[in-house]
Amino acid sequence: MVFFILVLVSSAGCIKVLQSGISGEKESQHVPPEFPFEASAQYEPDALPYPAEATTPVASQPDSTLQVDELSPKPYTTRDPYGLPYREHGNWSTREPARVARIPQFTKTVTLDGNTTVFRVNVTDGPLVVDLAFNPKFKNPDNTDAGNVCNDEDGVCEDEEKRYGVFVNSFTYSKAEVAVRDGRSNGTVAKEGYGGIYSTDLKKQITIYNEGPFIIILSGDKVEITMTITTGTAREQVIPTATPDYYE
Repeated sequence: MVFFILVLVSSAGCIKVLQSGISGEKESQHVPPEFPFEASAQYEPDALPYPAEATTPVASQPDSTLQVDELSPKPYTTRDPYGLPYREHGNWSTREPARVARIPQFTKTVTLDGNTTVFRVNVTDGPLVVDLAFNPKFKNPDNTDAGNVCNDEDGVCEDEEKRYGVFVNSFTYSKAEVAVRDGRSNGTVAKEGYGGIYSTDLKKQITIYNEGPFIIILSGDKVEITMTITTGTAREQVIPTATPDYYE
């Protein structure tokens, strides 16, 4: 009896395998889920927990460990000795001798023909202003002068430069140098001149913003110099102004 039951159970298993082979179906195998949630749920990376980002607190007050001091600008700046009025927004009349018209205290005209003339001046109130006006005998170094040449048949002398435009080569030219030295140290304070290393401007000016004795040396050749000296003690020039009733 027991043997009959075992044979019956074995036959039932074989019949089931035979039926599945005939129909082409495979026996499904159980696959455990990879994630501990349902297969229908979608994978969302943001849903996973991440560690919180480190944040730096923003200081509400400046760092007080840096020391900054406001200092006086005097030791670090150089004062402009000229102090031109247009550099400042003031509306006033300046009284500095270098810019106010003043009466020259000394005027001298010297003719230099290879010689030197020296002056000494004691400045008690600066500045010392030396104005120079040059009158050169020859202005063109290459074709310097025409002179008076008698080329007419009748022997009348004419200015050849004006009449024919022809120059006479004399190979000489006018030049001058004016040097100002300190009367105590004998050191050169300023230099100016005409021709040579200097420009051919006919008017020059030397201004020295110091007091004390000064030596003025004029040297040159074929030139006439008119020198005027003005200091801070010079009187102001009286400039006539129109009165209101003049135009009425």
